[in-house]
Amino acid sequence: MPFDTGRTLRSLASGALLALVAAPDAGAAVPLEVYGRLPNLEHITLSPDGTRVAFVRTDGDERVLAIMALATGQLVAKVHVGDEKLHLIEWADDAHVMIETSVTDVLHGSNFAGSNLHEWFRMQVYDLTSGKRFLIPPANANRDLSILNVIGWWSAVRRVKDRTVIFVTALQIPGEGNVLLSVTVDNQYARLVVPASANGLGWVVDGDGQVAAEETYDRRSGH
Repeated sequence: MPFDTGRTLRSLASGALLALVAAPDAGAAVPLEVYGRLPNLEHITLSPDGTRVAFVRTDGDERVLAIMALATGQLVAKVHVGDEKLHLIEWADDAHVMIETSVTDVLHGSNFAGSNLHEWFRMQVYDLTSGKRFLIPPANANRDLSILNVIGWWSAVRRVKDRTVIFVTALQIPGEGNVLLSVTVDNQYARLVVPASANGLGWVVDGDGQVAAEETYDRRSGH
């Protein structure tokens, strides 16, 4: 029978949560109603080194990102995710977890007069070492590059010169299309890799963090 990684991770996470529920009195029987109140688990993902598992735990109206050490079953981090629509939980490296959410809204301000209701995607990165979160694009991208604090449809993680780099498509103000942005996670520094163009849609980034291909679309000609 093939090894089912997803089922194994779900079992480990569920077992750890049940152990936490039963921990106050290990000798007492766990009431049946406790099982019915156990949290739902989603977006279960293993760290690159295989030592931790991250998952989203929904308990009633509360939704949190939990990170557990597999060897001990100890909960090492707990982060409130919020009520935005959750799309992705993914490890950038062994110390950083990406959280991608979206919200449907209209952009406000003089640059967006007449804009329509749209689903906007956002990314946060949780740093296990500091216990803090930061946005992608980070503050310097908003300030120095006039980048909106939302991302496009595509993101990728690469290891470049022994540093973890997240590549995302983003929107520049003012701009006439997507830009390609890179963010080094250890110092949260953003760099404009490819500027906006009217026809640019997306890019392929190779294993060394170099742009290998570009996708374009000419709205006037239809291709």
